[in-house]
Amino acid sequence: MGTPNLVFIHVDQLYHGALQCEGNPRVRTPHLDALRAQGIRFTSSFSTNPVCCPARTSWYTGRMSRETGVLDNGYPLQKDIPDLGQWLGGRGIECVYAGKWHVPHREVQRSFRLLHPGFGVGELADAQVARVAEAYLQDRSPAAGPFFLNVGLLNPHDICFWSHARNPAKYEAAADVAGQIPPMPAVYDPSLPMPLGPEHLGYYRYSYDRMVEMVDREVGRVVRAVRQSPHRENTYLIFSSDHGQMNGEHNHYTKGVPWEEAIRVPLFIVGPGIAPGSTSDHLVSGVDLAATILDLFGAPAMPDMNYARSLRPILHGPPVAWRPWNVTECLIHEVMTVVRTATHKSVHQRRGVALYDLAKDAHESRDLASETAYAGILAEHRRHLAEYLAMIKPCPEPEEGWGRFGKNLEKEE
Repeated sequence: MGTPNLVFIHVDQLYHGALQCEGNPRVRTPHLDALRAQGIRFTSSFSTNPVCCPARTSWYTGRMSRETGVLDNGYPLQKDIPDLGQWLGGRGIECVYAGKWHVPHREVQRSFRLLHPGFGVGELADAQVARVAEAYLQDRSPAAGPFFLNVGLLNPHDICFWSHARNPAKYEAAADVAGQIPPMPAVYDPSLPMPLGPEHLGYYRYSYDRMVEMVDREVGRVVRAVRQSPHRENTYLIFSSDHGQMNGEHNHYTKGVPWEEAIRVPLFIVGPGIAPGSTSDHLVSGVDLAATILDLFGAPAMPDMNYARSLRPILHGPPVAWRPWNVTECLIHEVMTVVRTATHKSVHQRRGVALYDLAKDAHESRDLASETAYAGILAEHRRHLAEYLAMIKPCPEPEEGWGRFGKNLEKEE
């Protein structure tokens, strides 16, 4: 087959259960549903950090937030860490980019040929970004060599503007959709103070679903362009989201928190040798995408990618041993570390640890860390955390500590 091409389509703020094919009855996502059916779906795919800049930095460096220094949107990427564009571009791969980048303190032009910069409103920008990617795929000759095309679509991130404005529905159309409003979240207390009151939450959730449908259309445009291009037989497609979206669960709206809705994301991979309609329950991290992309191109790993693992053996077989736990980091005044296994989840911070039995309590409503019956599981999770910390190479912590910027969970930078 020779060196393949790779198209990485990523969206912003799409949680794992938002699509029709993932069980959401309120949306129509035909293009993403079709993409899922064409390749492998990872059922346990997690963001490295449920905020835009940290998650995207991990995608492109293969390093965790403690290592890159990007623990929240306000922190810069360490200057000496290379990214995929720099690494592959020096090895004969044309690296091109369209749309949202958001890797802090590193201009995308330093690493990729920029086709379209995108801008902060997905409803306006995503169609432009998708059309530019479509044109690139149509115009590029196979004789020009292998390429790595990145398509950064923004929606359903526009929901952030909805919550800031506190409008009951866009264009004052509340009455027109009143009969289509989703139910309240499974874990929600209307008595607690929130930026949006309960009278608006249903409309907020309705609007999010429509933004999911908007971006589905643009994903479809890019996928169709790949299928109609001369590169179709030799191109891998990867689709994922940087992080999820709370949608009112646990009385949170956007992201940045360690709940499942914020950290668990869709991941579909389609390409040569991948069985259509296949599924994997391996615990996968955003850094694994960097390792996978390098492996598919036949490129060596970037320095100190100690936690990241290539998914290539899962894509092509035979079955391989895989880590039985996964880590996500986030910053809420201090660094919090989530350790996730197939059945349990623990959240570690200086003031203590929380433990949830996801097999019995999918909504994470009961902390079991103090219960004697779960002492063995908690000890196991602490061992996994120690393994992880011994594996990575953290950058120096600022003198004032990682929490110096504080955290406004409902604010998007």
